[in-house]
Amino acid sequence: MDYERSVEFAGDRRKALEVAQTTFIQAGFRIEDVSDSSISARYEGSAASRRCHPLCSASPVAIEISGRHFIVTGGDDAVRQMRRFIIRLMGAFAAFYGVGMGILLAFLGPGFEKSLMSVGIILGLMLIELPIFLVVGPATVRRRATQALDTLIHNMTVLC
Repeated sequence: MDYERSVEFAGDRRKALEVAQTTFIQAGFRIEDVSDSSISARYEGSAASRRCHPLCSASPVAIEISGRHFIVTGGDDAVRQMRRFIIRLMGAFAAFYGVGMGILLAFLGPGFEKSLMSVGIILGLMLIELPIFLVVGPATVRRRATQALDTLIHNMTVLC
């Protein structure tokens, strides 16, 4: 994702950083660094859970105020974490269906050739689904993170 946005800011610098800090704490972030002009935070849990704040998908997040601008940057830890999970899950399903069902069909199926064809079809279906999950899941996480960071920026500019 690697979100970065610079916004003009004419309000109170300290109050803006307090708004960001409060938001990070409520979302379950660990504050890594706080100064008069910046704050950085990281979410340590799984950003894929439904209970997780959408901002968690943008971890790590850093906000720096310099002059009349503030710069918000967000990472893509959640996207990488989701991709790894999907690959592992699909690999486990493929192994289970390929080996487990292959053995089962070889002993119970009417013919060995038909059993191998059934296993091939099941594994082929798994491979067809993999690109869909690898594109749709991370794109959804990126969209949620971008919206959450845009909302944080909006709140910081309006409240301060």
